[in-house]
Amino acid sequence: MKKTAIVTAFLLTLGSGALASSYLGSIVSSFNASVKIGAFTYYPLGLAYDGADLWTGHSRYAAEWTLTGSRKNVHYINAGINYETAYDKANNRLNAINRLSSVYRILTIDPGSGSITSSFRVPSPLAVPQGLTFGAGYLYIADMYQSRILKTTTAGSVAGSIDPKVFAIKGLAWDGDTTGGPFLFACVMDAKHTIHRINVASGSVVKSFEGPKFTGNIIGLAWDGKYLWASQNYTGQDMYAFQFIAYNPNVGVAPATLGKIKALYR
Repeated sequence: MKKTAIVTAFLLTLGSGALASSYLGSIVSSFNASVKIGAFTYYPLGLAYDGADLWTGHSRYAAEWTLTGSRKNVHYINAGINYETAYDKANNRLNAINRLSSVYRILTIDPGSGSITSSFRVPSPLAVPQGLTFGAGYLYIADMYQSRILKTTTAGSVAGSIDPKVFAIKGLAWDGDTTGGPFLFACVMDAKHTIHRINVASGSVVKSFEGPKFTGNIIGLAWDGKYLWASQNYTGQDMYAFQFIAYNPNVGVAPATLGKIKALYR
């Protein structure tokens, strides 16, 4: 178990000239979430929370972890590369974005055995889906090159969509706990490791945060009701899952004032 003493705070300069803090929080714990099988090491490409444990999607594998970093299970998923994952608590099923021969599908996986119980092709117009989460009976799928997030049934029927005007989404997490929600957290591929908080009903970004500063990218998110977790991509190195300390989710940076942020470290 690795502990990190990085403390990240953000200051937003208000129109009046006063300062108000926008606290994303420190990284309170982390663990190596890679899976070594024989001579090969597989790094996490997605993240989900099942109500007790975390699940990571890997190329050809899915792994279950305690919140303290002990691996409980690893399943071989004999079908292509598994990217972002989601967990359907109501039906006790793991979902994963899967790519096989350039075709993207959403798999439904039995978390006990690792067997694929069903799948469907990602609906049009999504072409390169990288974000996936489950909430209130539906799957939410985000594409790298479109801002639209599709809402589908677990069988793949499109039930709606939202357009938060956010591109390059790599991970989604469902927050059904916070007053005023439900919300989606979305991480994007940019230099600031930006995390957006999206109101599901309106489809709009209500807060945006700069993520912690490290090499690589955030590529998966999960929300456990108190902490926001993220899987991190180190280019050419191990990948880690990070737990962000609790913060007030209603405190953040309005998108229009994002450029006024100053980051402080100690």
